[in-house]
Amino acid sequence: MKQKIETSRLKSLLGFLKPYRGKLTVGLVAAAIAGAIPGGVAAAVKEFADRSGSGNISGIYVVAGAIVGLYTVLVLLRYMQGTVLAEVSLRVGNDLRRTLYSHLLRMPLTYFDTQRTGNLMSTMTTDVAKLQNAANWVKDSIALPITAVTMSVILVRTSPKLVLITVAVVPLMALAIQQITRRLRALSQTAQGKQAELNALMDETLSSPRVIKAFAAEERELNRFAKVADGAIHAQMRGIRRSALLGPSVDWIGSVAMAVILVIGAQEIALHTSDMQRVTKEAAAAGLLGPARDTWVAARVRGLSIGGFLQFVFAANELSRAIGGMGALRGALLDMFGAVDRIHEEVLDVHPEIADDPDAIELGDVKGALTLEDVTYGYTLETPVLCGVTLDIQPGETVAFVGATGSGKSTLVDLIPRFIDPWTGCVKLDGMDLRKIKQGSLRAVMAIVPQKTVLFAGTIFENIAYGKPGATPDDVELAARAAGAHGFVMSKPDGYATLVGERGAMLSGGQAQRIAIARALVCKPHVLILDEATSALDSGTEAAVQDAIRAGSHDRTTLVVAHRLSTIVDADRIVVMQAGSIVEIGTHDVLVASGGVYARLVESQLRGEGGES
Repeated sequence: MKQKIETSRLKSLLGFLKPYRGKLTVGLVAAAIAGAIPGGVAAAVKEFADRSGSGNISGIYVVAGAIVGLYTVLVLLRYMQGTVLAEVSLRVGNDLRRTLYSHLLRMPLTYFDTQRTGNLMSTMTTDVAKLQNAANWVKDSIALPITAVTMSVILVRTSPKLVLITVAVVPLMALAIQQITRRLRALSQTAQGKQAELNALMDETLSSPRVIKAFAAEERELNRFAKVADGAIHAQMRGIRRSALLGPSVDWIGSVAMAVILVIGAQEIALHTSDMQRVTKEAAAAGLLGPARDTWVAARVRGLSIGGFLQFVFAANELSRAIGGMGALRGALLDMFGAVDRIHEEVLDVHPEIADDPDAIELGDVKGALTLEDVTYGYTLETPVLCGVTLDIQPGETVAFVGATGSGKSTLVDLIPRFIDPWTGCVKLDGMDLRKIKQGSLRAVMAIVPQKTVLFAGTIFENIAYGKPGATPDDVELAARAAGAHGFVMSKPDGYATLVGERGAMLSGGQAQRIAIARALVCKPHVLILDEATSALDSGTEAAVQDAIRAGSHDRTTLVVAHRLSTIVDADRIVVMQAGSIVEIGTHDVLVASGGVYARLVESQLRGEGGES
């Protein structure tokens, strides 16, 4: 099963190479040719050395030119494969990031509740960086074996005796590679996890400087950072130390083999020199000349010429480099598999809980009627947050939700834009189950002002217009006026072109909240959800904003989650929630007169006790 999962994941990665198979083919063909060229260089080295050693320098310049020519072609091919495959790698990395980003954007809110932003950022950057070199790994997996096979053929043809030494060394190199790299995958996964933890910590602390300074926690956070950073370094060094053993181990085994080859090679050269002198005299005595003499001499001379020995050494060195490269490739692939596992386990293999039904439709005319039928939902199976909630909301109605913290108010309104789906029961818009409506179409007719104000780095105009792509300056100004934001915006030197800073840091809490309300109003939604949307406003501004919202409420259904009960006295209905159930429904006056839960909440706030709602 595990092997099937790994194969499937590897195929999914290689699938990112398909759009670039033309360029990939060019790069791989160049790599294949480049892998074979050292064989030609080895033959040229032998010819050059033999001619020089015998004093026959005829054609030596041609041989030298051939060597230069071969290396020129090799350089050009490596440049071609380097640039082409680098582009493929960058584009593969970009495509993979786009896929991850697209997948993350489609994940439900509950997914992000359980994930640390730094971990996801690490996956998008560090892990993808390890994978985007897949094109180079494919290249090496072709070029290195070609070089190894070519050099092996040359070694066998040059000296079978010396080949036995080389062959005896190869299993030792393979064993060293296997032993050293067998735990690299697990070590790589651990190191990547520690790095993700460090990234998460940095994201958490750098986004919360006010809290850290308020509690004088700088030294504490520095110590926490140092501890996590040291852990990341320790985890990385375990992998680095193991990887670092690979090259030296292979080189050491190769050096021992080379020492033996040098000793035996010297004996072979001495034998060849002795035989050459003797056989040459015999050929002269026999009156042999030209090619016939050369053939006769070659058939009777034992040992290895200097050129043949240099050719063998060159080929053995190239073979050793190719085997070492394949060992490094194995280590890199194991590192890559660790990244593949993280990307799949943390993102790609996590499927959205909220998905469009195959038969889901686009909305037509929307009136804004909402219905909850016997809805039950919870974040864990043991503790449901909503228990059998049933509620009908009429088009254009303003309904407020109040209750103690944890009573289920925010969870209930999260059902409306289908951020979550109920365990049992259903939620309907104009009589249609939300699961039968495409999510994009559903949310296009709604606007939400969340409890926690979120603004994007950019201008005030861009943040308001975010609610309506293509919004005109008039649209933005009208929404800002309705949200009570136009006055403070125009008091700034750059007006609507004012930069809000990271997460709206350049604005006060009340100003940021008004921008968020304007962003919701600019799209003129059929359903407006205000989740404690005016909690950061002073009483005067809050009243003005509430008046503006009420002025347009006849065209939309408005749901309000409120803390300050004074802001919802004019709501058409107030829904009082307790322990995930609706315990009271009515107008402000009726509920106060009934003397129930709502009346006690109002009394508590009037006494200034600040009971939570």
